[in-house]
Amino acid sequence: MFQTTKKIAIPGRAPKASVLMSVYNGAKYLREAIDSILNQTYPDFEFIIINDRSTDNTEEIIKSYRDPRVRLINNEKKIGIGDTLNRGLELAQGEYIARMDADDVSLPGRLSAQVKFMDRNPDLGASGTWVRVIGGEKTFVWKYQTQPDRVKAAMLFHCHMAHPSVILRHQLIIQHSLAYSADEVTEDFGLWSRAVKYLKIANLGQVLLLYRVHGDNRSSVLKEKVEVCADQILGRELNYLGITPTKEELIVHKYIARFDAPKTEEFIAKAGEWLSKLLAANRANHFYSDSALSFMVGYFWYSLLVRNLSFGKFVFNQFKNSPVSANIPAGKKIKFLLKYFARQRAPNT
Repeated sequence: MFQTTKKIAIPGRAPKASVLMSVYNGAKYLREAIDSILNQTYPDFEFIIINDRSTDNTEEIIKSYRDPRVRLINNEKKIGIGDTLNRGLELAQGEYIARMDADDVSLPGRLSAQVKFMDRNPDLGASGTWVRVIGGEKTFVWKYQTQPDRVKAAMLFHCHMAHPSVILRHQLIIQHSLAYSADEVTEDFGLWSRAVKYLKIANLGQVLLLYRVHGDNRSSVLKEKVEVCADQILGRELNYLGITPTKEELIVHKYIARFDAPKTEEFIAKAGEWLSKLLAANRANHFYSDSALSFMVGYFWYSLLVRNLSFGKFVFNQFKNSPVSANIPAGKKIKFLLKYFARQRAPNT
């Protein structure tokens, strides 16, 4: 299914890390992505780049590099990102496998920081990092939860790792037979949602990758399919809690963590009821850490209420009377009250 264009002899021993990149027609940003890996301050890695039958000059760009750490693999036919990444997992020789995408930029200290973090935390199976989003009108930072229990609980709501920032402990991936599913368009969310059942997963609270958004992102091009696949994964996660959601409940659930959630009193009320149901279900089977799920529920409930301060007294009553509000951290409660009363005093509100 694939062919190696050049054999790399790694003297003495396997590299500490394998960097894995799948690319299909990624010429536009590819050189910047490759350079960002080859210019890492941490030198002990191999760089596996698998070309999934690109029709642009992707292969030509990769072949222009003479760095012996680069291993170019050409698939004999286009097989898609999931199966391509699985081939990379099989080919990797390193103790750790670090992901990289062909349109992103790894900051120079990324591998050094991540290898050190994994070495210091031998109980972790994988970890990601915070990322700075570039390519749009504004840049901003995605800050993911860092503690393993909270990362696991956050996966109940959405993918809580930046895929191209992830580093995996190779032996544990083999031990638990973890792989990407070719049937899942959101192959990263699918893998991590399965992986947290077996592995401790954390995020390093540092920005170590620049994540590029543009019209050619797979998530942009395949938006409808991504939505359907994410719904299926979320439904599976809820099943682990012993909940088989109705279509309406799944809609409420998936919007709770999103900034484009419906801005209606009805949705807010239903969200509060649904979050209470999640907490009750987890108290019955303890699939997630009770404290971690409570934290995440409080976080999302607070965020939803703050985004809907325009509803005035209704939102305040939800904050005051909903049992879910007990899960909002004290500091967030104070912040909500300050925001609420500031808005009430402001003119034309």
